Amino acid sequence: MPVAQIITAKKTAASEADFINNKKQLNQLAEKSKGFIWQLIVNQPLNSTVIQLDDDDYTTVNLSVWDTIDDLYDYVYKTTHGEILHRRADWLAKMQQMRTAIWYVAPDHLPSIKEACERLSHLQKEGETPYAFTFKKRFSESDLTRSVTAVN
Repeated sequence: MPVAQIITAKKTAASEADFINNKKQLNQLAEKSKGFIWQLIVNQPLNSTVIQLDDDDYTTVNLSVWDTIDDLYDYVYKTTHGEILHRRADWLAKMQQMRTAIWYVAPDHLPSIKEACERLSHLQKEGETPYAFTFKKRFSESDLTRSVTAVN
């Protein structure tokens, strides 16, 4: 079952050029990676995946969909992305709250920013559940089914 992922981060003003160069490289790598389905693209100069949240010019959002959670994991940790991830302190500010969420989506569903922010907010408030989680505590498709059944 496909998964979606939102990542939010706060850029530091001094790192704008480095951030954009790395982001472009990572976007291209994602598009060529096994299991990549879609990534939110907005029409803004310089960086197509930076959008403004909460009146903060330095918040960046990445929203993508992958065939499986394993495909997403492999992209994040087993490609150049992992090397760049280790250097994120060079251009991203430390955030106090959880900044990434993963959730299962129906085939052919492309999540909106609103939906993704709701998932991230749920994770920040409720912790990891089948509704929104991270790689640290993965949930399976069957966990999602059991969760929906329990609610109904």
